[in-house]
Amino acid sequence: MEVIDSFDDLDHKIILATLSFKFDKRICFERQIRKYTSQNLNQLCNALKLVPWQALLGNEDTVDDMVTTFYLLLNKEIDICIPPFTVIIRPRDKPGMNAEVRGLLRRSQRLNRIAKRSGLVQDKLYHIQARRAAKKAWSKARKDYYNKLFSDSEVTTNPTKLQWQKIKLNFKYNSKTNSIPILIDSSGIVCISDTDKVNCLNKHFAPSCQTDFEEVCRLFVCR
Repeated sequence: MEVIDSFDDLDHKIILATLSFKFDKRICFERQIRKYTSQNLNQLCNALKLVPWQALLGNEDTVDDMVTTFYLLLNKEIDICIPPFTVIIRPRDKPGMNAEVRGLLRRSQRLNRIAKRSGLVQDKLYHIQARRAAKKAWSKARKDYYNKLFSDSEVTTNPTKLQWQKIKLNFKYNSKTNSIPILIDSSGIVCISDTDKVNCLNKHFAPSCQTDFEEVCRLFVCR
């Protein structure tokens, strides 16, 4: 820390300081997933039909042993018909990012470094072409992502649950999002305060709720 004289007729001196801080960086991690399709589900169904369940489960002494044996056999058949594979989860990725766009961006960055080192016009042209291709692919990926997001929100089967899943997916890992962003209701009114946001969300989701609140209140009173 250092204190220096003021300038421009300030009524106080200036303090220069260097602040040291650190933050936790969200690292990439691996996760095992399964890709379910109608084909492998039918294969799993046929495989389960061939298992002699009565003979295998009938030899167990207790119900707990039967449940354990059942899940061992079920998981074994699932691993055969629908084997898991490993994917890399990148929490810092923006919505819509995929392997194709990531590869094009890396190629553009690599060509940029080559062009800076060589200084050749041809290398600069290669970098410009790669950058344009990466931007075009990134724009298309984002557009496809939000189009799919919009189409999924219009499904008739339990749209409220799906909408909350999409909201959680887009804001869960965003550390900069400390609160709900500004909302616009169906009347076009902008909701800025927390109270207005809550009322806007309640107004949107309440009509889709099928809960009989009078029955719920009656049950609580009876208890």
